[in-house]
Amino acid sequence: MVLGMDLDYSENDNCIYIKNFSRPLMLTQVHALVDKYGEKIEFWMDSIKSHCYVKYKNYKDAVEAVRCIQGIRFPSEERVPLECGVINIDKFNTFLKAEHQAALDGARTILVAKDGNVELTTKSSNKPINAATNKGNMGAVSEPTTNKNQNGSSHTNTNITKPHVSNRNIPNKTHLLKTKTRPHLYYLPLTEEQIQAKKKAKTAET
Repeated sequence: MVLGMDLDYSENDNCIYIKNFSRPLMLTQVHALVDKYGEKIEFWMDSIKSHCYVKYKNYKDAVEAVRCIQGIRFPSEERVPLECGVINIDKFNTFLKAEHQAALDGARTILVAKDGNVELTTKSSNKPINAATNKGNMGAVSEPTTNKNQNGSSHTNTNITKPHVSNRNIPNKTHLLKTKTRPHLYYLPLTEEQIQAKKKAKTAET
């Protein structure tokens, strides 16, 4: 049975829904399909291309579209049969409003058809949360490490490595002089006796 075909239609029943589309699918293919049965004045399809709504210029075109599209495998024979039905303009507008709100909320919409009636349900999408983001540790020098003590409980230590400067090879600067060249060299200044001895040695050489 074609959904909705057992109802009496009026000029307000000029809209249809189509569900069970599957990808890969091009919008141009769907437009070409619905254009076969009359002049459409509005078209909407969800982002994952699972269902669409079409508003035709008159209800006769909508009824003819449902009669021809219901149960076909589109765009190829290995696809699931399409389901469609006539809806009035009020339901068309209600569905579109709900679709736009669901898109803003990041929710997925599903058309559920039963006994000639169709309802739109929403299913929230689970967005992954990046649990690794920790603003409190931004700019830390090293990664936190977890250690266990003797009673089995754990605690976290954040170790920041600082450069170690050894003074082992640097002499006592209070007694030594430093060269101006780099790297600096430290030397022990001569005593007054050593200076006089060097002067005497030079005098003797001359």
